[in-house]
Amino acid sequence: MAANFCDATGLDRTLEEWLRRDRPNREAGIGRPETVTPRAYLIAALACAIAGLPVAFTVIHHTLTSDMPKASRVALGFATSQDPHEDERHDRARQKLSYWSVVRTATKVARTFDPKPYPARRGLTAAEIAGIDAARDPEGVALRQQRADRLQSMLLVGCFAALPRKIRKAWRGDITLDGTVVPIYGKFGHNSKRRLREGARSPEVLSGWHAKERDQRDMANLPGQKPNIDWTHGYDAHIALMTTRADEQPVPPLILALSLDTPGSKPGLNAAAALAGIVDAGLPAGWVTTDLGYSQLLPENFALPVRALGFELMHMFKQDELGVIQASWKGLICVEGTVYGPCLPDVLRNASVDLAAKRIDDQTYLTRIEAHRAYQARVKAGRDGHASYVFRCPGAGPHRTVRCDLKKVPTSQEATEAGKRKTLPLVVNAPSDPPPCCANSASVSVPFNVFARYVTALPYKTPEWKRHYRDTRNQMEGKNRFIKNPLDADIASSGERRFRGFGKQLFALLTKLVSANIQTLVGWLDANDAGEHEPPIKRRGRRPEPGLDQYRPRPTGPPIRVVGPAPAA
Repeated sequence: MAANFCDATGLDRTLEEWLRRDRPNREAGIGRPETVTPRAYLIAALACAIAGLPVAFTVIHHTLTSDMPKASRVALGFATSQDPHEDERHDRARQKLSYWSVVRTATKVARTFDPKPYPARRGLTAAEIAGIDAARDPEGVALRQQRADRLQSMLLVGCFAALPRKIRKAWRGDITLDGTVVPIYGKFGHNSKRRLREGARSPEVLSGWHAKERDQRDMANLPGQKPNIDWTHGYDAHIALMTTRADEQPVPPLILALSLDTPGSKPGLNAAAALAGIVDAGLPAGWVTTDLGYSQLLPENFALPVRALGFELMHMFKQDELGVIQASWKGLICVEGTVYGPCLPDVLRNASVDLAAKRIDDQTYLTRIEAHRAYQARVKAGRDGHASYVFRCPGAGPHRTVRCDLKKVPTSQEATEAGKRKTLPLVVNAPSDPPPCCANSASVSVPFNVFARYVTALPYKTPEWKRHYRDTRNQMEGKNRFIKNPLDADIASSGERRFRGFGKQLFALLTKLVSANIQTLVGWLDANDAGEHEPPIKRRGRRPEPGLDQYRPRPTGPPIRVVGPAPAA
């Protein structure tokens, strides 16, 4: 499976091309010969991840030197022969491969896509790190960063191709984003006194501290309890998960993109870089569901790059953003992610604030949220030079949703609305000095950067918004638990990655996420074959009565009883 995946994605061919460009002497055969080829290392690493083993050099070395059939040796690229004696000689040479030959190949491969490699010596000071960074070639750093982005797209988007064609065509490009911490092994490295230096940094230079507030629900009623912070030293992994909308064909939650960086460093741009790999692979761009960690960033650091890729946003708002005018342009106002005309009544605009203050109940809140729809500014088809939104006042046009004295409509339209018994709310707070959105007869163009940070694909807190946001975020949280579970991908076990360097860490994480995708695909396809993703079939006739089989204990089932009294309800 690992060899087939490597061949299908072109992983080994791409890395060989990168090595050839970075090491001109390699093609000429100058230098130390490779006893472990990059192809053998890549396939062995993928095979370890798929089998649930650590992607550690010791495990990969053991895999490459263990007994294996001839077909496996051919897939790994080792020398074989039709002559049994000659083939046995080749096999003995393979079983004598050294551990350091694996390390050298891994280091060589990782250097091709590591944007900022550092010396192996531990405990570099801040001044030494700054000097190394200043001496780098900016074009070389950018090239290797592009390779790292392409590598994650090649491996993760490659899993998408394994889906049935019907599912791939039906998927509309909906994604949910989240950031999770990936711990590394040891902050300060070896504890030998000879390596301690004043002002030394972590040997994993690009890592950092990730802070997360602990869950206080179990201790909420204890006196004197204060929020505590969990600190983890490692990398921030920005993960893009494939999802879908409630009324569409279900899809397996595959991880389609990964972006790794220092905690707190450019989270929005890292997320946009991950999504760019999905779009560059030719996949559609739909809705991106995020939490407050991304939605609070400046537009140029998240919303604008993501929208430039073709995505629409779905996110929450902080409490102090509810009920306020987040942005305005020529009379149009943006409230809780939706653009309205200036005629939006204050009682509707403050619905979320009133609910939080318990001045209204849930049913009244839903009624007011539904009443918002009439005052929404309508988006016209197309964009004005791809540089702005084009909105029409809710009281203008043949499809108006409110009745406003500032907007005159033909008598024939009024007669048609009366014939259809179409009841329109009457605007009672029309501005005395009409802004352009009220004065213009056609539409108003709004630059993207005005509303880009706030506008959501669905109106905030409507039943459709709640269902989509709840389902997608639950999928993301479930996937986080899955990839951190010791029995699954286990990316939270830093001891499995006891090596230094961003490139090595990135490749190890990618193989684990590929393994998680394969597990998801296998389970989903099995369930799909069993018809679990199809609507249930209605059966006629009397339901059969249960027999005694349901009372017979099973060897792997639960016991008939558990000793001791039952706990109090």
